[in-house]
Parts: sequence; C-alpha cells; structure tokens
Amino acid sequence: METLPPGDHCVHLKFYVKYSFVRKYFTFAYFYLFISLSAVMDSFESVCGKLIKQPEFWTRILIGIVVSAIPFVNIFALGYLRRMVDEPDRGDNITLPVWDFSVQNIRYNFIAGLQVLIFLLIFLFVPMGIGYAIGICFSWLSSSMSLFLTYLAFLIGLPTAVYAMLIIRNMDELASVQIVLAMFKRTIDTYRSLIVPVFLFLCLVILGVQFLPRIMLGMPLFLGLIFMIAFMKNLRIVYDR
Repeated sequence: METLPPGDHCVHLKFYVKYSFVRKYFTFAYFYLFISLSAVMDSFESVCGKLIKQPEFWTRILIGIVVSAIPFVNIFALGYLRRMVDEPDRGDNITLPVWDFSVQNIRYNFIAGLQVLIFLLIFLFVPMGIGYAIGICFSWLSSSMSLFLTYLAFLIGLPTAVYAMLIIRNMDELASVQIVLAMFKRTIDTYRSLIVPVFLFLCLVILGVQFLPRIMLGMPLFLGLIFMIAFMKNLRIVYDR
C-alpha cells in the first residue's frame, strides 16, 4: 500500500489525485480502448478502403493538403470539407468532391469554410480553451491537469463538431444552447463507435505538431477531418433532437 509523502494537506491531496485518480482513469481508458478496437477497427478500415478507391482520390487529397498548408487560403480547404458533408453518397460509396476553382465555387468554398470554422470554434476550440483554463485554476492538484483537460476536450469536441456539421443545416440553430449541448450528449452516447478514428486523429495532430511548422498545422487537421467525416457519414446515425 502506498503511503502519503510528508507535508501539508494540499500536498497530500495533490499526491492522491496524481497517483490514484489519474492512474485509475487512464487504466480504465486504456481498457475501454482495447475492448472497442476489434469492433470499430473493421468498420473504420472498410470506410478508409472505400474512400481510397474513389476516382482521383490521391489527386484530390494532395490538392487539399497543399491548400490547407497555406495560411488564409486554407479557409477554402475547410469549405471543401463542407462540400464533402453535403455531397450525397452513392449507395455505400463515400463521395469525395471534385476540386472546382471556378469563381462560383471559390465563393461557395469561402462561405462554407467560414461555417466550418464556426463549428470548430464552438464545439472544439472553445471547449479546449475552457479545459485549459480550468486546468490552470486547479494546477495545484497536478502540473499536467491543464494538458489532460485540453486533450479530453479535444477527444470529445472533435467528433461533436463533425456531428454538428452532418446534422445542422441552419447556422441559426447554433445560437440554441440546448442544441449545442444535445450534440455533445450525442457524442458521449455513441463514443464507443468513434474511439478509433478520434484517437488516430489525435495521433495525426500530435505528429503534425512535432514535425511541422505551426503555420502548416492545417494539413493534419484537413486530412484527419476527411477520414472523420467519411467514417461518421458511414455510420448513418439519425439524430433525434
């Protein structure tokens, strides 16, 4: 049995949180991930296989990667993701839109890109910021609390943002706190089916942070969202608000 180190009550509480609660949480998380892998991995591999078999897949992906790597221009890559969400699938095949650089489509991609940015801001970036701020406030419990809560917000906020893009067609609905909270609830209710693509997305972002300049982080974000959208569209989950 572990004994508490000498010191005042704050030190004791910090020791308890760091070596008891956090350890139990991650043990549970790893176990949950393990039992979910076999059921979800086959589905995710199937979706990836269908996506890669699309005509001109690599050409369209490479164009998207280049566009997403250019600051300010990468807003058009987000617009392309919105087009992918709106594109009707052909049976079980997941459709990857053609890059169209006509004036009309450039205007559409810009507006659609702003909409995707709003989704990401509400469901991903704001929760990450809140998680980081709460972690700072409780940093006396653990020095890594802010990092832990930021990653936790990312793991929940990312699929929630994609859910919202798939379901919400009227941007005015984002003003409803009830609808926003309902999206988070939907993610939590179905998280077991999303755990593999979400964790793979996180790994992709971490690799991007490690090896890419900060200004080019739109590349892993774009590539990860392509597969996340494809996977979640393939779930064909009807959302009942």
